[in-house]
Amino acid sequence: MVRSGGFESRWGGHQPSHVVAALILCLLIPGSGWLFGDPELAWSMYAKSASFRLRVDTTTEGRHRTIPASALAAAATGSLRTALSGAEHFKFTASGPSLRRNLGKLTLLACEASRAERVKLTLEERSTLDAPLRSSRKEARCPTFVGSAGRESQ
Repeated sequence: MVRSGGFESRWGGHQPSHVVAALILCLLIPGSGWLFGDPELAWSMYAKSASFRLRVDTTTEGRHRTIPASALAAAATGSLRTALSGAEHFKFTASGPSLRRNLGKLTLLACEASRAERVKLTLEERSTLDAPLRSSRKEARCPTFVGSAGRESQ
């Protein structure tokens, strides 16, 4: 046992508060992501990062428009909000694969944020700065939104 500051430590010379802090930072915070339904906080936080950007194209009454991914971020919550913020430009994080897996769900968010009739999402990813682009696309017809009076809104 090591003597440290007037008491004996079983932690190899480390203060018990340091050990507790290490456990919280290395195990509890990442692991809590699974418990609270936010796996981006979980072990994927140690995953390899890559570059990605998201293009959101909308169509309403035959008119095409591109909206920034940040507009989706405003309607999102949690780690999704963070991943989408500024994603109209290349970002370097570990969120790209998660967005790719959830492009179908993101189309609904794009419909809600844009109030469009159709949306098309294009996610471009690069594993390194000089790697070729990998593109994933998802297109969807948006559900009809119902106004507060119970009538379809245009």
